Amino acid sequence: MNPTLQNVAAAAIAPKLIRTIRFSWVLYGVAAYYGLKELKKRNIFPDQTGAILEVVDQGLEKLKQQVGLSNA
Repeated sequence: MNPTLQNVAAAAIAPKLIRTIRFSWVLYGVAAYYGLKELKKRNIFPDQTGAILEVVDQGLEKLKQQVGLSNA
C-alpha cells in the first residue's frame, strides 16, 4: 500500500478509535494483570496462570517494539 495512503487512513481512523476506547477498561485490565502477577507470585494460582501471563508479556513486548518504546 502507498505510504501516503496509509498515513491518510491512519489519520482518519485513529481519532475515532481513540474516542471509542474507554480508559476505565484499560485501568481495569492493568489492575487485573498486576493482581494476577501478585497472586501467581504467592502460588495461589496453578501453573497455567504463569503461561497466560507469559503470553501477555510477549504481546506487550511486541507492542512496545512496534510503538518504539522497546529498550532493545
